Amino acid sequence: MHRFAIALAIVAPVVATAAAGIAFQDQLVVGFGSSGEQRALSDSNGLVWRDGAALHFRMATGAVLMLTDHIKCGALPCAGSLASQYRYLGWDPTAGGYKIQVGQSQPIDKVLPWDVPWDRPSLLDASQAPPRVNGPMAMPEAPPDVAPDVGMGDWLAQMAAGRDPIEGPRLAASNGHAVRKGSTLSFQLQSGQDLSLSDDMQCGQLVCPPEIERSYEYLGSSGDGRYQAVADHWYDGGDALLIDTQSGTVISLAGQPVFAPDGKRLAASMNDPETPGPHALEVWSLNGDAPSLDFSVKADAGQDAFDIVGWGDPNHLKLKRGAWDGQQRIPVMLAHDGESWHLEGGN
Repeated sequence: MHRFAIALAIVAPVVATAAAGIAFQDQLVVGFGSSGEQRALSDSNGLVWRDGAALHFRMATGAVLMLTDHIKCGALPCAGSLASQYRYLGWDPTAGGYKIQVGQSQPIDKVLPWDVPWDRPSLLDASQAPPRVNGPMAMPEAPPDVAPDVGMGDWLAQMAAGRDPIEGPRLAASNGHAVRKGSTLSFQLQSGQDLSLSDDMQCGQLVCPPEIERSYEYLGSSGDGRYQAVADHWYDGGDALLIDTQSGTVISLAGQPVFAPDGKRLAASMNDPETPGPHALEVWSLNGDAPSLDFSVKADAGQDAFDIVGWGDPNHLKLKRGAWDGQQRIPVMLAHDGESWHLEGGN
């Protein structure tokens, strides 16, 4: 099922400045509990209801799935892909499920099938949701309540037990910059505010749909403690995040970061061809007011892959290079000559 292995992919950088964060939060609040949703809720035969930021959906088994908006991450607005927002649109008789709008500025219409024959619900793209085999289905009556699954707590405990031995020493070495309380990982910013990331593993009485299931794992920090690294695990794949505790900025990386000995650079390489990003390799400069992408190698349909061996010194990065499907990768060096980066060897 869910893996805590480091499976990382790149997404575009995400910035959460104070001014932009206020505008972003205002944008999210628009439409919250709108009259359109309220009408849809009142017509749902008691199958769907909202409690603040959480939408509840009664499934055919009687279990309740809860989808919760994430607008604030601790004291700050959630930035980019860290944010989530759900709006109930009504019943889809053709697909036999709930119509849900997912997202903020460019929301996507999804369908949550009502009578899926397994205990893991899914959010299907509305344009691709298959029609019910037995024909259209009118909105059903609410089934009886069911007791919570006692195995859910055991499963979550096993997930936490698998993460704790790996993450615990890293948290201890962070000198209080990173703290875990249950399913929430928090970072103390220089402003005195906190940035918090909470796992989405359980959604009410059910496991979260794989499309939104995620958890966070602390990876470590730069030497001066300004930059904190986090693995953002999805059901299948994931991202790596870099948090600037000075500004609250959150940046997505090509993969798990490896900091240079002087802490002024980091390298990251994509290592999950199933969720490819634009770059196979990145070097970021941390020697300024904000992180900046100093060097990158464009991803080539997953054919050109890099393993980071380690930094020889701040100007030399040892790598292994080869095809994704190849068994052998050859040693190469990424070197900085004082003006630019260039790859040496392996051509």
